[in-house]
Amino acid sequence: MRADLFDAHVAADREGFETTDDVALLERFGYAVDVVPATGENFKVTLPSDRDLAETILRERRTAVVR
Repeated sequence: MRADLFDAHVAADREGFETTDDVALLERFGYAVDVVPATGENFKVTLPSDRDLAETILRERRTAVVR
């Protein structure tokens, strides 16, 4: 999988194909992509508010383990 992603990035660079999404990149070059169900706690951290939410989730998990 890692090698496929690397190869897709190389091909995109060679063709001048631009995207912000690795899934779109893989699909563009014919790689199969599977969607895996997840919870709302599985999110991309891109903004300071995302970081704050991630810290809250981790803090709550630590508290739940200690109890």
